[in-house]
Amino acid sequence: MRVTNQMMINTFIRTINDKSGNLLKLQEMISSGKRITRSSEDPMAMSKIAGFRKTLCAIDQYGRNIAHGKSWLSTASSTLGQVDELLIRVKELAVSQATETSSPETRMAVAEEIKNIFDQMIQLANTEVGGSYIFAGYKTDTSPFTRDDDYNITYSGAQQEVTTVTCNTAATLAGGESFTLNSSTAGYYVWYRVDGAGADPALAGRTGILVDLDAADDADEVALKTASAIDETEGFRASSSSSTVTVTNDDAGGEADDSADNDTGFTVATVSQGVDGSHGDVKIIIGKELDFIINLNGDDIFTNRDGVNIFNILRDLKIALENNDTEAIQAQIEPLDQAKNQMLRYEAELGAKINRLESTEQHWEDFKLELIKLMSAAEDTDFVQAVIDLQSQQTAYQASLSTASTIIQKTLLDFLH
Repeated sequence: MRVTNQMMINTFIRTINDKSGNLLKLQEMISSGKRITRSSEDPMAMSKIAGFRKTLCAIDQYGRNIAHGKSWLSTASSTLGQVDELLIRVKELAVSQATETSSPETRMAVAEEIKNIFDQMIQLANTEVGGSYIFAGYKTDTSPFTRDDDYNITYSGAQQEVTTVTCNTAATLAGGESFTLNSSTAGYYVWYRVDGAGADPALAGRTGILVDLDAADDADEVALKTASAIDETEGFRASSSSSTVTVTNDDAGGEADDSADNDTGFTVATVSQGVDGSHGDVKIIIGKELDFIINLNGDDIFTNRDGVNIFNILRDLKIALENNDTEAIQAQIEPLDQAKNQMLRYEAELGAKINRLESTEQHWEDFKLELIKLMSAAEDTDFVQAVIDLQSQQTAYQASLSTASTIIQKTLLDFLH
């Protein structure tokens, strides 16, 4: 077969283009630090990387939930420790005034101290974290304990509304769709952008919460990203389980819903919790389809229907001291011991909850590190090997150019020179 100059030139051009493409790819790998920059380069690896990213996003959400739960539980534990100290002091006062050697004057003075302790106990029972009353059950926007002038206590823990959003895949959205969401103090709308497409609907009188989606996101990923965006908005707590987002107010036990304005195709619904008379468990999501109760209800701790009512003990002791009634004073000593034991039980329960969250948090931190290693192995550039390959490709490229200049015959112009 006759080999023409044109054939040689075409061959050299293809070789040079191939070498240039290899050099460009290696330069991109080194500059970006990523082995894969396009799905078409390695579809299976990109599928794995997308799965890793989805899991890491979920772990970050679990971490935020756990941090919130630890804050509640740590504050509750510290509060009950202070209550325990007050009960010790009350018992000391009761024992000191339970003998006939005490005078009406000393008992009146102690009664005044008991009044102050009573009010201090109410203050502790109305402890807040981030604007939420931690012993109020569902109704976290209202002081759970109040008293009248006769030192009779009232517990006001009550129901709240919770919004659930059942999401569809991102492919069902074009971009720009939204649904509205209310806190107790402001109006919001959650709107979507898909692969960068979609304009803010800018609903009048409301603040937008943007959720950026990839067109390939399934319903679980849409729910996860929606919950993350809402949870970062002040005034809300949000978490996802499978394709469902659960939203409550962080600063109030009032409504957190409004499904009237909704063009997403998602199912947005509201349920009332605590309507059965219970005062409510506050839950967080700490794993896939795994929730965790982070609160203890003040009604159980302080006015226990199956135990002792701490406020009633203090009230009755105050009345006995004011009436100079030795037997009535003595009658409150045993209930005070029971109250202390009751407090210790709840402190132990809080300690167990904190330990559970800490161990779960450590589990997710360790798991996250392993996932990052796996994702790095699948996605990141091996810089040492990439530099070696780059030098090799540069040498091959220069050799190709040199060979081309040597082999290709000179033209008439070269002879004219």
